Amino acid sequence: VLFFWATWCPHCRDAIEDLNRNKQKIESRNVKVILIDEGEKPQIVSAFADRYNIQFDVLLDKDRQLADTYNLVGLPTFIYIKKDGIVRAVKHSLVEDLDKVFEE
Repeated sequence: VLFFWATWCPHCRDAIEDLNRNKQKIESRNVKVILIDEGEKPQIVSAFADRYNIQFDVLLDKDRQLADTYNLVGLPTFIYIKKDGIVRAVKHSLVEDLDKVFEE
């Protein structure tokens, strides 16, 4: 799961709290979540990650190249990708049933 977000986005903060609360459930389903910050400075993102105790890998998309690749519109955005690279869903929140999203 790629999760696109930014520190200035209040809905992103809610989504991060939801991710942190559900970390064990997510990992028990063998799902990897990578947070991708949109266009912010590393020091800002690092301070935010510490403050909100982000428990997932965080990458920076400084030039929005990755966001453009996925034709991203708005934040937060979750992109659910199967192991074979096929995008299964694009949502603005964490789905309740991860198993269903990744079904064939």
